[in-house]
Amino acid sequence: MSSAPSALFLDGRLLRPDQSSNRGIHLNPFGQGIYETMRVRKGRASFAKKHFQRMLESAAHFGMGCPVDWNTFQDALDQLILAGKAQEGWIRAVLSLESPSTEHTVFWASAFPQIPYQNLPWEDGISVDFASFVRDPSDPSVGHKTLSSWNLHWTRKRARERGHFDSLLRNLHGHLTEGCVSNLFLLRGRELVTPPLSDGLLPGITRAFILEHSPAFGLECSEISIRKEDLEQCDQVFLSNSLIDIVTVGPSIPLIRRLRQELFETPLPT
Repeated sequence: MSSAPSALFLDGRLLRPDQSSNRGIHLNPFGQGIYETMRVRKGRASFAKKHFQRMLESAAHFGMGCPVDWNTFQDALDQLILAGKAQEGWIRAVLSLESPSTEHTVFWASAFPQIPYQNLPWEDGISVDFASFVRDPSDPSVGHKTLSSWNLHWTRKRARERGHFDSLLRNLHGHLTEGCVSNLFLLRGRELVTPPLSDGLLPGITRAFILEHSPAFGLECSEISIRKEDLEQCDQVFLSNSLIDIVTVGPSIPLIRRLRQELFETPLPT
């Protein structure tokens, strides 16, 4: 996800990405900001309204203003997708403070023409490792996508250097909560389990979509705490986020392949 954007939206208008340095605004100021990542399918950003609502909730949590309403947000996405040729790409939308000494909030967004996970081994699955630190659920940044998440980026970078897709995090009680860039699920028979938000994790948009629609596949969803040993006593472990949809840890079983195909290879709400 480090490729250069193909289009940028800032101060209410489209810019070329190279113009941002001339606007007098540092677009990653001291980690003081929040962001959302949206996948684009057939020229439409999936779950855009839910991402906007989560951004507003995080902004309120951190006492930040939001200089755009839903209509402006949606219009910015539409302009970016067209200008950035991102009809099958992704968008990153950001609210950040202009500097540590001001309360002025800047909204900006960038489009990327290709999703970064196109070559994942969907059938054979990925592997994960475990972070070396624990997270406190009372940490005010937990449950939000913040620009000050270098510990997560560094942890996942180390995991990828060791051949893993992601690194799973634990809380103070030893419960697994999520990956650095993903939510965690496991399947036990017909029971689909994911950690509760109270354990300290992001309320993922894709996570919520899976929980809402899995009963149609004969699954009973439970939000209960997960320990490391539970991963070895289940039928399937998988991860989710807005760009990968679903990817399994280890070879995917038919039920999860069907879940992924039928949930995400059909038109999704914007």
